[in-house]
Amino acid sequence: MTDLHRNKLLTALSEADRRLIADNGTYCEVPIGSRLWSPFEDRKQVYFPLSGLLSITLERESSLTEVAIIGTDGFCGGHALCEGVVLPFTALVQISPLHAWSMSAELLRTLTIRSMTLQQALLRYTFDLIVQISETAYANARQTVEQRTARWLLLCCDRLERDSIDVTHDLLAMMVAAQRTGVTAAIHLLEEKGAIRSRRGTVIMRDRAVLEGIAGAGYSRPRAAFDYGSSADAE
Repeated sequence: MTDLHRNKLLTALSEADRRLIADNGTYCEVPIGSRLWSPFEDRKQVYFPLSGLLSITLERESSLTEVAIIGTDGFCGGHALCEGVVLPFTALVQISPLHAWSMSAELLRTLTIRSMTLQQALLRYTFDLIVQISETAYANARQTVEQRTARWLLLCCDRLERDSIDVTHDLLAMMVAAQRTGVTAAIHLLEEKGAIRSRRGTVIMRDRAVLEGIAGAGYSRPRAAFDYGSSADAE
C-alpha cells in the first residue's frame, strides 16, 4: 500500500479520516511538464502530493506567473470543497515528477460532509495557500529579484524536503516574475553570500539562515503538520 504518511497533511489527520482518503483514492505518477488543469476548468480530481511539486500559475497574454507552490505539505484542489467553483489558475508539474494520491473532487466533497474534522483540516491548508498567494503578490511587488529568488528556493526546498533543486535560470525567471539576466545576477549574489552553491541546472542550499534573512517578510515556513490536526484533536 502507498505510504500516505509521505504527505504531511494526511499524516496529521486522525486515523479514521486518513482511512477515508486511503479507501477512496488511487496512486498516480505525473511527469514533469504535465498540466493537471487549465484556467476556469471544472476540475474533476484532487491531488495529495507524496513527492514532487505543483506550480500554480496565472496565465496572461501568453505569459505564466507562478502564484503558489504545492508539495508534500498539502493538497491541490481546495476548490473541491465548494461545488461549482472554477478558478483562473493552471496547475503544472515542475522541477520533479509528481507522485500523488488522487481522488474524485466530488467524492472528496462527500467525505468532508461526513467528517467535519477532515473538512477543517483541508480548509486550514486552503487558508494557508491563500496566505502563500498573498505573500507572492507582496514579494513580486515589493522585493528585489535576489529576495524573490531566495524565497522561491526556500519554498521549493521546504516542499521537496531536500536541499537541492534542479532548475534552469529560464524557468526560475518565470517562477519569480523576473528577467533571466536578473535571476542570473541574483544567483551570483546568493553564492557570494554563502547562501547557495550553483552548478549547471542545479542549485544547492548551503546556509538556510542566510537565505531566510535575504528572503525577508515574503517568506514563511509551511504550517507544522501537527497544526492541521490540532482542532480535530481538541474535538
